[in-house]
Amino acid sequence: MQISFFVKLSLFVSLNCYADVFKEMQFVTENNPPYVVVNEDHSLSGEIGSKVVNAFQKLKLDPKKIEVLQWTRALLTARTNKNVMLFPVAKTFERLEYLDFAIKVYEQKLYFYKLKKNTNIKLTKFDDAKKYSICVVRDTNTHESLKYEKFTNFEETTHYSNNIEKFLNNRCQLIILSDRTVKEKIKEFNASLDDLEQLIEADKIDGNMYVTFSKGTNPSVIKKFKKAFNTN
Repeated sequence: MQISFFVKLSLFVSLNCYADVFKEMQFVTENNPPYVVVNEDHSLSGEIGSKVVNAFQKLKLDPKKIEVLQWTRALLTARTNKNVMLFPVAKTFERLEYLDFAIKVYEQKLYFYKLKKNTNIKLTKFDDAKKYSICVVRDTNTHESLKYEKFTNFEETTHYSNNIEKFLNNRCQLIILSDRTVKEKIKEFNASLDDLEQLIEADKIDGNMYVTFSKGTNPSVIKKFKKAFNTN
């Protein structure tokens, strides 16, 4: 009976600690189709959003706990606080200092694109792009990676739609997108892929997307999420 009591007590403490750790967690994302789509009822879908919601359901967590923020604020939240789960995030050298890239959820390659009418723009290697202006969303993996590679000629915005709009209006010469998502990014402007030309791969930028955790997050939380993502 005494052993049974201590087993029950240990289980009780363990379950309560588990609950307390998740209670301390902050879950943060951004509205970034097609990866994460915020629906009219505020639920999340999309190629990554749906996977995260599924993981939450396996862990018996309420997906409504996920906050949707502007990207710069979301990134700052993870950079300055522990116990933050941020997704989707692409890997950069700078982010490795404060994020654990625990779960790869989406694989893709990135490419330089130009407007087809700009026939004077030629790229044969990555560094050739330094000669041209590039549309970027501030503090994204593309922006951070290009700065790391000593690029300086940017047209910066704070939102993906504004970034695409600038590019389509020829206010910059290049943009970096994946071949799998370029259609999604331009369709709201009724633009055609026929107006764009894919150039070379932006092979010095990691285009893969991750579910990340801020440094200091309880390892058991990360382990639970990994298991949830890795089981059908």
